[in-house]
Amino acid sequence: MAGITFPRLAAFLTLFLFTYHVGYPQDEIDSLITAFDQQADEALKAATALAIGRELMRTDSAGAVKYFRACVEIAANENGLEALWRECNSLWGRFYVLKGEFSTGETFFRKNLELARSGRFPDRVSADAFTDMGALSVYQQAFDSAIVFLNKGIDLLEKSNAKPNEFLSPINNLFLIYHDQSKVEKALETALKGLEWAETAEDARFAAIFTLNTGMSYSMQRQRNEAIHSYKQAISLAREANLPQVEGTALSNLSGEYENLGLWDSVKVCALEAIPLLEAHGDIRLQTGNYVQLAQVARQAGNTALVKEYLAIIQELLTKMPSIQAETAYWQMIGELHQQEGKWQAAEAAFRKGIELTDKIENLERKANLTEALMRLFVAKHQEDSANVYFDRYAALKDRIISKDKAEALARMETEFEIAKKESQIAKQELEIAQVHADSLQRTYERNRLLVGVIILFLIAVGVGYSFWRSKKFNTLLSAKNHELTEANEQKEALLKEIHHRVKNNLQTISSLLKLQARSTDDPIALTPLLEGQNRVESMALVHQKLYQTEDLREVHFQEYLEQLMDALSESYDGKSQQVETVVNAHDISMDIDNAIPLGLIVNELVTNAYKYAFQGKEKGSIRISLHKEKEAGYRLAVSDDGLGLPAGFSMESPHSLGMRLVKMFTRQLRGNLNWHSDSGAHFSIQFQGIQS
Repeated sequence: MAGITFPRLAAFLTLFLFTYHVGYPQDEIDSLITAFDQQADEALKAATALAIGRELMRTDSAGAVKYFRACVEIAANENGLEALWRECNSLWGRFYVLKGEFSTGETFFRKNLELARSGRFPDRVSADAFTDMGALSVYQQAFDSAIVFLNKGIDLLEKSNAKPNEFLSPINNLFLIYHDQSKVEKALETALKGLEWAETAEDARFAAIFTLNTGMSYSMQRQRNEAIHSYKQAISLAREANLPQVEGTALSNLSGEYENLGLWDSVKVCALEAIPLLEAHGDIRLQTGNYVQLAQVARQAGNTALVKEYLAIIQELLTKMPSIQAETAYWQMIGELHQQEGKWQAAEAAFRKGIELTDKIENLERKANLTEALMRLFVAKHQEDSANVYFDRYAALKDRIISKDKAEALARMETEFEIAKKESQIAKQELEIAQVHADSLQRTYERNRLLVGVIILFLIAVGVGYSFWRSKKFNTLLSAKNHELTEANEQKEALLKEIHHRVKNNLQTISSLLKLQARSTDDPIALTPLLEGQNRVESMALVHQKLYQTEDLREVHFQEYLEQLMDALSESYDGKSQQVETVVNAHDISMDIDNAIPLGLIVNELVTNAYKYAFQGKEKGSIRISLHKEKEAGYRLAVSDDGLGLPAGFSMESPHSLGMRLVKMFTRQLRGNLNWHSDSGAHFSIQFQGIQS
């Protein structure tokens, strides 16, 4: 990765992070392949092919390409699958980019662009095509093209009313470009805009990233206090969101700001915290910078042995990833060590090597420091002519630095002045326009006041007669329309009841088939998932049954629903549950079908687990289910038993059973938070907002 600039590396990591994820076990991949072979629905077949291709990218390149091709062939010939088509092309392209086959990968991104420009893709899908191409252009360092692609993508996102979180990645890529091009104002503006979007989207990951970006923008402007404040916020947000790489980068940058202020104790603390985080993620460039800072801290403390130890580490890191910035600091400290030891010739060679390197990066501050060090070396050697030469060079460099700082400060002041001037002019123009408009309104009012009075009197006379005639006609039409609406509403209610009835019958048919299959199965391992599948189907069927049996077709009364669900589960586990008492408390709680089905499935999974595992070796037990509305907002579901409790090491972060994965998935669907503990039995609690219909 040597030679890759910060934004290019960040874009590469973005492509990586959005491509790979925690994969499925091999047996589930095999199940997906079987489902693909047997699937008749084209949309589901294409989606399954994409999922298989994504999983095989890490282990089977040929297999990944096979299923990507299958997905594209299906999606290209079916209406309504444009988003799937775009996603597959994009993933296929990233697959080749991450393999190092950049030109091949680029062809897939450009294929999406062609489809977007030809009108095959709707605006929302086209937006992703342009932002994907923008990210690839950032990685290729084609920044002008990247800006065009990213801005086009953002315009299409706005046009298609995209969600706030969908703007975050393209805005971040725009920031990376402006930062690399040292467009200070643009970089800060983009970072602040991205932070606003991240907070609106409640995206903790991008909130940390854009806070870090804001700090980097302030660092470019040498606004030290603002930069330090932003880096501290980024560190806190990164820790909360478990983003060690962002935390390490923010710590490293904070250390640099403390170095600029000469706060060496703070430099040491930040650098030592940053290094293990950066090392874990392989960020050699920032590691090297932190070791340079630690060497400078040791030099300030007069600890020569520790300086040498850090310099040896820096030398090793520079062989892995060269950094001219770090190497110039390295040669300056090497020269100072040689000078302390009286090795004049070696010290001079080191200082000259550092000065030579500064010309490649135009770092005037570092060049001035090295020139001053070389001047002092000649003074110590009593070589007055050489010392005078380098004093003149040092003075000239300092003048250039001061002039540059003045020019930058003047440019910022001019920019701020122009902005304030334009805002003042706009405000003045708006005031003048408002005054002219007010004068015009006043004249119009005076001229027309008498005329309006006459017109009002006339309209009152006409209106009284017209209102009587209109009211009579309107009442007749309203009566007829109400009769039509009543009939239509009755028809719709009858139709909706019939739909719920048929869905319930179909689900019961599936349940019966599963029951028949279970009865013909002797294998206890195969029997368990069949019974669990039957219970899940019956919990959904029960929702539709409750809907068509009630006058209100929109909501399910949960006390009655949960009691019937418990009876059904008790029958399924009759031998094991004869002495298990179930208590339901969900009075006055009703849910629409969008919330009732996932909530019922959660209860089904948790109660099933209690029947299966909680009372092994116990003669009796109890299961309690409660559902109530919270005072603030939302609902709380609690499912508990007085059984053996949860197994040691139980975690919902990466559950192994399908049932627990379903509980976690439906909790997220209900916009809820899941908590659990094991104290005199297993206790699960879900606080949720519910799905907005």
